[in-house]
Amino acid sequence: MRLRLRLLLIVSVAACAPMLPEPPPLPVLVGQPQPPAAAAPVARPAQAQAQVPAPAARDAVDFDTWKAGFLARHGGDRRAAYAAQLEGLTPDTTVIRLDGNQPEFSRPPGAYIQNAVSAARVAEARRRTDAVPWEVTRRFGVPAEILVAIWAQESSFGRVQGDMDVIRSLATLAWEGRRRDWAEGQLKHALDIVIDGRRDRAGLKGSWAGAMGQTQFMPDNYLRLGIDQDGDGQVDIWGSQADALASAANLLANAGWKRGQTWGYEVILPAGFDYAEAEGPRHPWSFWAGRGVRLAGGDAPTEAEAAEGAAILLPQGAGG
Repeated sequence: MRLRLRLLLIVSVAACAPMLPEPPPLPVLVGQPQPPAAAAPVARPAQAQAQVPAPAARDAVDFDTWKAGFLARHGGDRRAAYAAQLEGLTPDTTVIRLDGNQPEFSRPPGAYIQNAVSAARVAEARRRTDAVPWEVTRRFGVPAEILVAIWAQESSFGRVQGDMDVIRSLATLAWEGRRRDWAEGQLKHALDIVIDGRRDRAGLKGSWAGAMGQTQFMPDNYLRLGIDQDGDGQVDIWGSQADALASAANLLANAGWKRGQTWGYEVILPAGFDYAEAEGPRHPWSFWAGRGVRLAGGDAPTEAEAAEGAAILLPQGAGG
């Protein structure tokens, strides 16, 4: 039996990972369903396996105690300005509930992929490819279709960006404590965005995890990698398609995107393929070719691609 699957060549980076609250392991870029008995089980990150229930009611003193500690740890010469932004803030238990129920980890990956990559979304993405400014693809070397795919997945082309107070969401995650160091760092950057006048507080909206705009940047990436592509003097990843797409391209370029290389190939696996080797360590193309794996199109990867580590991914399982 010959099976047509996907071989992920690590010639790029996971497109969305740096925009997420925590970069997931690379296979999450494609996902995989519950494997059949013949396939090796897929390990998930320990922190993602735990379903964090909504916390029991905590009194305001606990939250105020955390705020005081945050200001002592991170306030510096901006302590008063940070305190003013945090004044009267209360935790949002909805954030804690959502943090423990992320769809990437709470439903079978095959179902997640089918919902995320619908025929209608693919068709709309094809129509929107021309929205990516040519100068962006030329400058950063990231293909338009990759940027449009990110745009589609992160915010449904800007339609679903999240309407939660980013500062409150990040403060809640920091107070809850599961990822306190990370959340406090992102909170400090979010406060800096407001205090420096890059975005007013009312407009600093995003997801429950603090991801912002049409390409769902975290505050640190917004400050470090945001691009004012339309030249209006503001990095507006919320309202400007050009700014959002250029910022995403800049993020990928800085994270190791390799111009001119393919992110992945469809491959045909030989009969008797050892599925314990799938979803596992990355190896150069010579390793996989020696095990009878070949490209579905009958071609071969370029020399540069062949030298990269690659992993076999099973988006729909061994029989998919």
